[in-house]
Amino acid sequence: MKLDKSKIIFEKWEQLSNKKVKLLLKNGKEKIGTIERFTHGSNSFIEYWILNKPKSNFNLLIEEGEWIKSSEILEIYFFEDQSIIIL
Repeated sequence: MKLDKSKIIFEKWEQLSNKKVKLLLKNGKEKIGTIERFTHGSNSFIEYWILNKPKSNFNLLIEEGEWIKSSEILEIYFFEDQSIIIL
């Protein structure tokens, strides 16, 4: 597994109590929600981030939420401290 920026995002995410983020994807789409879960990968530290929409309740079922591949993220904005990580 190579080291990549998903490890930096994970370390930042882990420190925050408010997990709400805005993602800018490489295809130009924006996604807003809370990252509740993730999956580790063999090609990167975090392979997928699982994003719940702002109005959905926290749910531990892995089927819930939108799976977003780390390699598709261009930028991540953290609402709690208004910081941005550009990938």
